[in-house]
Amino acid sequence: MDFSTMSIQRKEGIIWTIDKETRRTKVFNGFVIEADGKIIDEEKWQSMPLSDLLRTIEHLSSIIEQSPDIHFFNNGALDYDKLADGGMILGYQYGCLATALSRYILNNEFTTEELGMLLDYVYSYAEDGKVIRPFAEIVQQAINNCLSKNELLREKLYEALERRKKSLATGMATIDKLPYKGIFLLDGSPTVGELARFFIQRDGVEKNLVVDSFGRYFLVRGGNEDTAVISYRNFPDIIRDSHTHRMSYSFSSNDIVSYKSFGGQRNVYGIKAENIDFSVSCPKGLFQFFGNLNQNIFDKVDRKRDALLIPCTVKNEDSGETRSFPDYTNHPNGETGKFIQTLIEADAGKILIQFSNGDLIRYTSWEFLEKEGSFEKGVEGIMTSTHAAVQNV
Repeated sequence: MDFSTMSIQRKEGIIWTIDKETRRTKVFNGFVIEADGKIIDEEKWQSMPLSDLLRTIEHLSSIIEQSPDIHFFNNGALDYDKLADGGMILGYQYGCLATALSRYILNNEFTTEELGMLLDYVYSYAEDGKVIRPFAEIVQQAINNCLSKNELLREKLYEALERRKKSLATGMATIDKLPYKGIFLLDGSPTVGELARFFIQRDGVEKNLVVDSFGRYFLVRGGNEDTAVISYRNFPDIIRDSHTHRMSYSFSSNDIVSYKSFGGQRNVYGIKAENIDFSVSCPKGLFQFFGNLNQNIFDKVDRKRDALLIPCTVKNEDSGETRSFPDYTNHPNGETGKFIQTLIEADAGKILIQFSNGDLIRYTSWEFLEKEGSFEKGVEGIMTSTHAAVQNV
């Protein structure tokens, strides 16, 4: 393809087929992607070779980034609210491009080098301080589809990620600039001390730290400052997941519901592990969840109060003080959360939350972990030792 002839032009009277079955067309005025003076329609997008498709994404991105009047993209994606102002055909073409990219993923037609091009596309502005690129969202979705839907491509993607791995410190400093579910592969297992120092949400969105059965550590960008990702939907080999909270709050009711739904979704997402270790890293310490992951508790959720209608006891393991509550909240607007926060603010080293259904949450402060010499341990070491301690409760 001669990319010198590819452009985005404003045109009048553009005819576009909006229903393939009925072949119904509609006339639009606005911007359109052309090559050789002809509109790139759905058929041309679907027949475009992969190498040309990848070059097209880069070429169109440069055009959009240099053209203030093409204002239909925001934060790495199409801004559908702006399409009525001359962007309708661009919207259709954007969808065709995304479909074509997905088809190549599903058909396992990417090489490791081509997957590396996708990673470089979403990484480039994060590392160079540039504005997020216009097609970042659909490129990231293609990357995530490699993780969850295609085992052969997953291994190729891991190889491409391996060539671009980062330290936890560097990853945390830049991952907020990636699209939702953007990922870095880390250069090894962080120590507990590195977790306490770097895996803290001081600003930006929530993040996940995912470990798979091969010992790979992935840093994943969440949705917003209060939403991480349900990581087992994207990492079939997952064995451990930790996510950040910007406040020193325990697991939310939504967190626990998603964990306890894991058993019913293992086959849906092709997950191999029977169990996953879940934790929350917050400014004051680490919360860890131990429970039955094959128990649906949707009927135990009070959405209005963000509470779980499961009785629990909270024990300050430093002093032995214990209180019982009729339900569970992780925030100070509920009595359980308020008591937990009181203990944390008083610098409690260890807190144990026991639910009537047998589930447990263990909190350990960073200060306590440092004093007992755990900061030099790998993350997997503290998980193992905590499992043993909980079994003795």
